Amino acid sequence: MNSTSIYKNYFKVHFFVLTCLGIELKPMKGSIANFIYKIYAVMIFTVVYLYFPYSEILSLVYEENFESAIYNLAFLLTQILGLIKISLILIYKKKIRMFCKFIETPPFLPDQNRSGEAEFLYVKEAIRACNTQGYIFYGLTAGIISQMMYDALSNPGYTKCFVDSATNITITKHIRALPFNSKLPFETIDSPYYEIACIYGSLSGAIFGYSVGAMDAIICGIMCHIRAQLLILQECLKTFIPRGIYQMRENVKLTNNDQKLLQSITNNLNETIEIPNTLQKYVHIAVCNIITHHQKIIKLAQDAEELFSPLMLVQFLFSLGILCFQLFQLSITDIESVHFFGMSSYLILMLFQIYLFCYRGNEIMLHSHNITDAVFESLWFLTDLKTQKLLLIMMIRACRPIKMTAGKFVFLSLEAFVSIVRGSGSYFMVLKNTNAPATEL
Repeated sequence: MNSTSIYKNYFKVHFFVLTCLGIELKPMKGSIANFIYKIYAVMIFTVVYLYFPYSEILSLVYEENFESAIYNLAFLLTQILGLIKISLILIYKKKIRMFCKFIETPPFLPDQNRSGEAEFLYVKEAIRACNTQGYIFYGLTAGIISQMMYDALSNPGYTKCFVDSATNITITKHIRALPFNSKLPFETIDSPYYEIACIYGSLSGAIFGYSVGAMDAIICGIMCHIRAQLLILQECLKTFIPRGIYQMRENVKLTNNDQKLLQSITNNLNETIEIPNTLQKYVHIAVCNIITHHQKIIKLAQDAEELFSPLMLVQFLFSLGILCFQLFQLSITDIESVHFFGMSSYLILMLFQIYLFCYRGNEIMLHSHNITDAVFESLWFLTDLKTQKLLLIMMIRACRPIKMTAGKFVFLSLEAFVSIVRGSGSYFMVLKNTNAPATEL
């Protein structure tokens, strides 16, 4: 692919992952294929997305140990968060599908004649950032699931006594650990039921992790493309006079003197004192197109904010609890154990997830505000009064930056990320003090 071409379907990798995991955002082609896929999706939802969290809830209800209960609760909250995300994504799948198609239409498509190759570079950077985020999330998920499986298989377990109700004889059995503590409809003590439970737990955890990773990559990818459009807009503000010259050449039959004059302006743009009235008309059109582009970016961001704001609120609320429980687990786990490494990886994954949402939102806020500087640094003084007024109105509008929120309660910014980490740390201290022996209080 050369520097001035763009792949269509920006999110095809993550759409494919979700389709494989039973979450259909794009309709299948063919009635038979669609029917077979719906049966497959129902099976995945029943066996994984619904029953797996339910089995963890049952395990939590029967859990008597406080530390084990916190461990179970951390993963249970993650599964419930994933289930809520999946539900919201399926409810709004038509809007998401239209949204993803919309950003692949003008004026959001890069245009070589508008501000050059920079537009293609910004869009490619957004696609690459979206895909890279997904790949990192998939890799971390696979690593965490593999570690949990290894930790369970290498755990020596413990012995437990059972009383046979028929013979009234006490039986001692060896209990082995599972990757995820869950209550299944069969006993997981003996083979092959233990191995089946391990495989079921690992596959269910991986499916949840990969589906959440793909959904997060799509949401953050849309935010990356909003950022890319803001950068393209800043480039357009540097080139609206060359754009007016291009449009004049396309629409007017020029004399040799006109051609020379336009070429002279193009070659010595920074040294130009004024531009002819015949060119002012097309410069005005170019500025009007920039303002239309800016308005559509604002509308795009507002639609994204309205669509994903409830999901972000759920993400932030659950993340507080999950980070708190993960910190508690790390505080009571041997630092040299495999279990500590797995919990640390899981904590890093959660921080990575929250940080990306906050970072992308922060980037949109900064670059939307930078539009004011881009207008001021443009060659506005060469334009006529009517065009200058348009640029002034654009600058005033850009003084109110685009802000993405979590449920209208908090802005997605780096400050919000720091607040979440601090809040989790505070709740962790409360939880640790609650569980501390009386001699330590």
